[in-house]
Amino acid sequence: MRAPWGDAAASTASSSPTPRSHDMANPASSARRCARATRGGTSDGSITRPSHGAPVRGNRVRHSGGAARGNRSAATAPRREEWAAGGHVDVAAVVTDLDGTLWHEPSTVHPRTRSALARLSASPVPVLVATGRRVHSTRAPLAALGVAPPAVVLNGALGLDLATGERFHQGGFTRGDAVVVLDVFHAHGVHPCVYVDDDTHPVRVSATPSTHPEHLADFGAHARVSDLHDVVGDAPVLAFGVLGIDRALAEAVGNALHGVATPHVDRARDYGGFTVTVAPATGSKWDGVAAYCAHHELDPAQVLAIGDGPNDVEMLAAAAVAVVPADAHPSALALADHVVAPAADGGWAELLDLLDIDTC
Repeated sequence: MRAPWGDAAASTASSSPTPRSHDMANPASSARRCARATRGGTSDGSITRPSHGAPVRGNRVRHSGGAARGNRSAATAPRREEWAAGGHVDVAAVVTDLDGTLWHEPSTVHPRTRSALARLSASPVPVLVATGRRVHSTRAPLAALGVAPPAVVLNGALGLDLATGERFHQGGFTRGDAVVVLDVFHAHGVHPCVYVDDDTHPVRVSATPSTHPEHLADFGAHARVSDLHDVVGDAPVLAFGVLGIDRALAEAVGNALHGVATPHVDRARDYGGFTVTVAPATGSKWDGVAAYCAHHELDPAQVLAIGDGPNDVEMLAAAAVAVVPADAHPSALALADHVVAPAADGGWAELLDLLDIDTC
């Protein structure tokens, strides 16, 4: 599919098959599909190009102004230059975070967002979810919205098709690194949740878990009480996490983990307090996105990503187009090409103003 911003920069030449866009209705189709992302749109679907990089005014998307800011990937620089010049770039896939981005609360998804998700999911542009959630807590609320897209869960540790369970990516910790991370948590008196690739019991907790009681209850039968030292010594660990703890404690754990792993410290929207999620030192959501693109022969330099948190930073930096809600974490806002309304106000639906869906 193709997204309005000037002529898209050519894909980097390689000996591998030419990356193609993915046909959602028929993945095996040889028809080339694309989406064109535009800096502005009108209610009738036509394209408006703001002059001199000015924001699009009115009740829709507001452009953050000029070229993409922050530490952006060199691979997408030509596309960002097209964007800044008021042109267009090709978009091969749309990648979305969930909490704080698609929804404020999964039980109260804005009606405009529901409609936009249905429309985009029915288009030739593949929609990929990238979230810090585990498999079950990703699949269930999306099923309630009538979709089962491919998903990158646990901040990039695992990628799978939610409809079939087929894996397209698996990351995770080395045994030695997992032991070190657990020791850091324990040194601060915190007993984390340990996430493993096990369909029956994907969450392991100690007899005295530190995560919020409601978070623990949400696991239901998916959690198993275990000796966490045995878990990190034996099982392939995908991620660590704890929700709803004191801010000072969360920040202390996060600071201690820098250099050992990739910690993300942020507000715990559902439970109050703060959350600490931990991915491998070299891991991020973008790992799963890149694996999905490789699996489907898509150009990873033609991705539009939308996210709001510190755990979205690598993904936003690598994407050709970074879309960020207005109430996002400052580290995400620093990378925004477009700023949209908060999730609670249906800001996700503004993606439809950026994408001119056609067949090419």
